[in-house]
Amino acid sequence: MMEKVLIIAKDPLETGQMRTLLAGEFDIACFETEEQAMREIEQVPIYAVLEELRVAQASGFGLANRMSRKDWRAAIPVIAFSSNGEDIRHDDCLHKGISDFLLPPFSVDLTVKRIHNATRSKESFTFAEIESILQELPSNIFLKDSEGKYIFMTHYWRHLKPGTNTKQTVRGKTDLEIRKDKGNALKAMETDRQ
Repeated sequence: MMEKVLIIAKDPLETGQMRTLLAGEFDIACFETEEQAMREIEQVPIYAVLEELRVAQASGFGLANRMSRKDWRAAIPVIAFSSNGEDIRHDDCLHKGISDFLLPPFSVDLTVKRIHNATRSKESFTFAEIESILQELPSNIFLKDSEGKYIFMTHYWRHLKPGTNTKQTVRGKTDLEIRKDKGNALKAMETDRQ
């Protein structure tokens, strides 16, 4: 089954050009407005959205902005395209949620690769996002000291300093091992919170 790509453009000539270019690679659906495309996005899985630059600018990049929010349920890139090669202010578009740009001359291989790359980019985590996720988690690294007590750590390793306690070792503990030593684990967790 082919991935579904939406094309948003008011000009039938631009829509037809993109549809012809990508017809053998993706399942294509064309829309004239962002609202129509949004209804489709809410109903079926979408791989990517190609939006003509003037349509995106007219709406204030509404769709791209909405799709780039963290609370949006799916990683769907919005890629701007312009048939006439007009000057695009890349920084401005990127800040408003556009994932990539397509400018003429269009080729099937390059366009398909850029769509796939934009999708992979949207589906992957940045280091900052991973760090943010880890900060929200409770202590997630366990050390066991020389007395056999758990020392709960965060991913920052803030308690480990070179040469402080050479008998500490890093060990991943299973839930069962942690539950066996629940008393020490709770004490260590409370101490770590302070």
